[in-house]
Amino acid sequence: MKNYNYVIITSVKDEEDVIEKTIESVVQQTTLPKEWLIVDDNSVDSTLEIVKKYSKQYEWIKYCKNTKITTEEKGARIASIINTYLQSIEFKEYDFFSKLDGDLLLPEDFFEKVISHFKLDPKLGIASGSLIYEGKKEKNIYEDLTRGATKFYRRECYLDIGGLQLTTGWDTIDNIIAQNKGWKTKVLDVWFDHLEEEGASQGFVKKYYNVGRYCGKIPYHSWYFLLKLIYRITDKPYVISTLILTYGYIKTRFIKRERPFPREVTKYFRNKQQKLLIEGIKSYLS
Repeated sequence: MKNYNYVIITSVKDEEDVIEKTIESVVQQTTLPKEWLIVDDNSVDSTLEIVKKYSKQYEWIKYCKNTKITTEEKGARIASIINTYLQSIEFKEYDFFSKLDGDLLLPEDFFEKVISHFKLDPKLGIASGSLIYEGKKEKNIYEDLTRGATKFYRRECYLDIGGLQLTTGWDTIDNIIAQNKGWKTKVLDVWFDHLEEEGASQGFVKKYYNVGRYCGKIPYHSWYFLLKLIYRITDKPYVISTLILTYGYIKTRFIKRERPFPREVTKYFRNKQQKLLIEGIKSYLS
């Protein structure tokens, strides 16, 4: 059986409280990467010093400081860092690469299990693990929309889709583009712990505003967005989070009318939303 090679790329900023735990969980993997490039995005804490310490212990852990990407919008910035610095990875003969967050705990067989799925299915182009936060397994609403924290790409698929899209929602769009090109994308039943709440670094105002903007850019059907608001009504801070999310949605969809995504993205989401609504109605009536 072919020996599959993989590399990892991680963008970090001010993650001194969690980065060491992430590194420890990677170095303990049963299947180690050929190279792991950690890009420090101008941290002002001790993140880079921690990375340097491990780089001295493990020759396959590399690091650099981001001096090329200046865009402020968070999603576009992360996607651009991955696209740009992936090219600087020294080990070029890899079959897969993983975009890994810097605030994770992985079981020691995480990468071994993920790669096993790629070995079984040559059409699997993008995969990810499933997320646990504060001991709670998060429900995967869309099983073919991979999680951004542990994205895993087959090299041929990444090249086929033209790299990551430079916009908020890149980690959703790449799945849809890949599917339209004949690749499979899948959230795997391989679990990992997220040590920090997704989007927490933005602050709650930006976090909920950006979620609203994302829904408005697609754009979500109004009725489905309403259901989303109801689903999130228990999110803290109560009421305020709902208002911020709604403002981002209305401003983007109806006032600025931003439509950065390809038509197939809108078509995909609306078909999914319609299917979920019908299933919900059937379940309620039965």
